[in-house]
Amino acid sequence: MLSRPLILILIGTLTCSAALAQTPAADASSNHDATPMTLGFTTDLLPIVVSATEDEFGKSGQVWLGVESLRLRLVGADIFMPDGISANNGFTNRRITTYAFIVDKCFGEHYDGWWVGSGFELWMNEMEHEDAPGENVEWNNVAWTLGGGYTWRFWNDFFLEPWGAVHVMLSDPDVELAGRTLDTNPVSAEVSLKVGWSMDLR
Repeated sequence: MLSRPLILILIGTLTCSAALAQTPAADASSNHDATPMTLGFTTDLLPIVVSATEDEFGKSGQVWLGVESLRLRLVGADIFMPDGISANNGFTNRRITTYAFIVDKCFGEHYDGWWVGSGFELWMNEMEHEDAPGENVEWNNVAWTLGGGYTWRFWNDFFLEPWGAVHVMLSDPDVELAGRTLDTNPVSAEVSLKVGWSMDLR
């Protein structure tokens, strides 16, 4: 069932590797001026805040490696959606667990300033229906995402990162429960704020 998402993530990984291979190496005489290789950790506040409105504990974590002007990000998140946003046709209590691989192009020094990024995401969804107490339906979506934002290093190695993204679903499975069909959206968007910390590896 996950073979297609894994294939898409593999394609994204190979594309990223090709881009890195084509990146000119820094001259040894100017290493002190080159952007350092950097390891970063980030938390997105959106899953935490949105889930809290449903009295649930949302989670988000990202780890990234900065190489030259690129950031390679692995993303994981768990979010409980409010019914006012996601409920339709009797379906309620949507939970989305997301895993993603994203490549960002950074335009500022030391991975600060403006950036744009793209990659693939796996959305693992779960919902209930008001006509089927105690039951739920699960389904997966593969999504292509395009986003961007601004990284502001406000104190030493700590930074804030307002950002936004558009997600386009590449798969559209039928979602049914209690004889009802869920109306799903092929495109979604979000804006949020991330908090992070990074350290230079060299």
